[in-house]
Amino acid sequence: MPLLTKQICPRCHQPSPSGATHPRCQNRLVKFSGIVSLYPYPSIVGQMIRDYKYESVFKLEEDLIDLAVRGLERSQKLLSFWKDKEFIFMPVPLYIAKRIFRGYDQADKLISGAAKRLNLIYSNEILFRRKWTSQQSKLPKKERSKNVSNAFGVNDKSLVRGKNFVLFDDVYTTGSTLRSAASVLKSAGAGQIWGLTLCR
Repeated sequence: MPLLTKQICPRCHQPSPSGATHPRCQNRLVKFSGIVSLYPYPSIVGQMIRDYKYESVFKLEEDLIDLAVRGLERSQKLLSFWKDKEFIFMPVPLYIAKRIFRGYDQADKLISGAAKRLNLIYSNEILFRRKWTSQQSKLPKKERSKNVSNAFGVNDKSLVRGKNFVLFDDVYTTGSTLRSAASVLKSAGAGQIWGLTLCR
């Protein structure tokens, strides 16, 4: 599967090597050190995510984990940096009622499987979702930030303070969901935060 050939700065969305935030874009409002997406969404990988996420085609789970592992292994320099700095990999959580309704949390399943294969630090017990939010992909761009505003909370600030995190979600569209989750972590004293998505 071809990886995305270009990453973008999470602030200005212009090309950026390795997905790092441009130095000129860094300020107190920018919560991310960078965001990395592995595969293009208009592809077979995007179709696999849709089938797994909305049609409950569970047999695709291991294939998607394998794609995440392969993508990360092909970004070896960044992966080594995350390991050396002891980044904690975590999913952007679903609201509990939505998780019960769907029967599983696809982001959690994928990143926990990939973390186990790659020997990465993983946790799904730090962030929680405060409210049910509408599906981002079905909302106009200008409404997406409002939809996820104040959507997340931290269970225990002592688990966040001074720690580095990689926030994982399956798909990157405008980045509103990742930014909302990152803002909560930063407010709780997190160090560096990177975003990671399977597709963009």
